[in-house]
Amino acid sequence: MTITFTMTAGELVTQAMNDRQVLAGGRTPTAWEMSYGLSKLNQLLKTLAADQVTPWAATEATATITGGDPDVTLSPRPAEVISVGLVVSATNERPLARWEIGQYDVLPNKAAVGDPVAYIVREVSAGIDLRVWPVPATNKTLNYRYVAVPEDVAQASAVDLPQRYIGDIQLMLAVRLTTFQNHNPDLPALAALAERRVYDAARPGSYFFEPACA
Repeated sequence: MTITFTMTAGELVTQAMNDRQVLAGGRTPTAWEMSYGLSKLNQLLKTLAADQVTPWAATEATATITGGDPDVTLSPRPAEVISVGLVVSATNERPLARWEIGQYDVLPNKAAVGDPVAYIVREVSAGIDLRVWPVPATNKTLNYRYVAVPEDVAQASAVDLPQRYIGDIQLMLAVRLTTFQNHNPDLPALAALAERRVYDAARPGSYFFEPACA
């Protein structure tokens, strides 16, 4: 028994076009059709990452925030920041609270100096920026967990997907090939079910609620 099944991006696009009933008689996609399908696949993978439904792409990195500056642009650019911790020592990391922009905006002392206790995530032209509060007096190291932006895929690229999601992504891609009008009438319903399965799998097992601050 083997469990090594995988697909290249080109194979996934071809199968999605077969689902759409575009490729009759075993025909392979033209260069234009393949380019169009790969573009739609890249858009789909990046949309899923932006919606935080690619838990298999979670990883971690380190950023240095300069003393006197509350902001740092994260590199590599994440699709979403999961959590951030302040490195206190080689064996100690203090979690920072995530605030929304409204919570930060009401602070009367945004320039207060001290070890950061909270952060906000801001999307800027250069990518994703972290702003911490209070502002550190000296350089500080942050460990952050994030969802990586999926790498662009080409025809021969292996698609970075767990096996159990390959069929679902294929169906979701098929309904996005809107240039091609011929399709299996059951395809939209099957794709909606596949999309719900992928989104449901990304939800945490539990949600925790905290009382709002007065």
